[in-house]
Amino acid sequence: MPRRALHALVLLLAVSATVTLAAPAIAAPPPEPVCTNCAPAYERAAADAGLDVTVARSAAVVTLAESGNTTWRVGLVLDGPDAAELAENDSLHRRLAAETAGEQLVAATPGPGFDRTSGGGPTFPDAEHVRYYRFSDPEFARDTVGGAMVVTKFRADLQGANYDGLGVDRLTVHSFLDITHTLPGTDTVDGLGGSSFTLAERHTGLATFEPQTGIVGHASYLPSFVGLAAVLLPVVAANAAIVVLPALFVHALVTGGLFVLLAGSFPEPDDRWRRGVAGLLAATAAALTLQPLLASVLGSPILGGAEPLLFGPAAAFAVVAVGLVRPSLVGDGSPKRLAIRALGAGAAVGVVAGTAAPGTTGWTFAAWAFEPTPPGATAWDGLGFALTVAGPTLALLPAGASLAAGQTRSALTVALAGAALGWVASPVLYFAQVGLLVPGILLGLPAVSAALLLGAPLLLAGWLLGEERGSTPTDA
Repeated sequence: MPRRALHALVLLLAVSATVTLAAPAIAAPPPEPVCTNCAPAYERAAADAGLDVTVARSAAVVTLAESGNTTWRVGLVLDGPDAAELAENDSLHRRLAAETAGEQLVAATPGPGFDRTSGGGPTFPDAEHVRYYRFSDPEFARDTVGGAMVVTKFRADLQGANYDGLGVDRLTVHSFLDITHTLPGTDTVDGLGGSSFTLAERHTGLATFEPQTGIVGHASYLPSFVGLAAVLLPVVAANAAIVVLPALFVHALVTGGLFVLLAGSFPEPDDRWRRGVAGLLAATAAALTLQPLLASVLGSPILGGAEPLLFGPAAAFAVVAVGLVRPSLVGDGSPKRLAIRALGAGAAVGVVAGTAAPGTTGWTFAAWAFEPTPPGATAWDGLGFALTVAGPTLALLPAGASLAAGQTRSALTVALAGAALGWVASPVLYFAQVGLLVPGILLGLPAVSAALLLGAPLLLAGWLLGEERGSTPTDA
């Protein structure tokens, strides 16, 4: 590799690492709880009024009516030097509640709580200093076709953890409709003429409620599915324009420039290169397989968490490693066909890994949407991880062969096709909130650097296979 190409690659990785660290700070607004008008906001209002009061315990019940109107009922147990004074001063409490909830405030009461038989609400019968208030939230849920309601308040942003908890110790979402789909890790309960689920910590996702049908006495699922699509499709379109297209443009500039520097500059391959590159690919496959364990040791984020969702990309890299040392086992030595076989193997292993992962009960996105309590991982997730990681990297296998032949344009075309496949499978395209996204021009740099870093052995493998096929009498 020429010195100028090496310098360009090092500079690319350095810039990308810097952008990767800076991007979350650029993208994320100040952290806020799910309930911005609950305990933290009430404490701030009390502090602004010169009161030394803290919230010792808190709870909230969100009631979603069939009309779509949403009411929050918040209960706070107060502590501190001024807690008794505030608990006895109704006008002061109403003023603090008004400052906390603003124009959304409905009412503020001293206690002893709300009647559970007429709408529900939190109660603290044994507490001494308790305050309650109600406020409306028109943005908590969205009407959809067919009468279903989609709750968007718990939806994850780009970083997946941009909100600062729930804002209360316990949050219950109650609806007079049936729950057809709720957040992963939560249980649904029927009662008080409807359904509800309760959270003690924040979970991300979308929840849907539907009216009961007169035919079977349960929700039909179709409005729920349509409602999820109505929420996600506009996000997909906006993310494609704001994130994916600029990121692909960055990918074209960076890889195109690097490919121009690398074209025709590879040395003649030999057995040492073949064994060395196969070893690199095997090591990459092992690192992807052991990533949750290695991440915990190194203190880095775990990709896939407890679910073995990186088994798919690991299998894809292992197939290419085998193709280098035992070509007859996986194909005829064609870099393009080997990449396709490796991608197919990675996708298949990803589906199996996602299906067998802990907590899995659904097979596809549609099944996930229809489950009242979605699983932590599905076959869809396993396939997505495989395509997101393996797509952009495996494309470098035939790209390396094209570079060995001096075909820079062909190498760039196939590299961009792989990058596009990765973005199409990326959860960023489907689930990130547009308002919180870093423009794709910034996300493109870390994305392309990750693809080149993981895909460097594949680029070398493509060069090896391309050189050898080019030197055979048949191809000549």
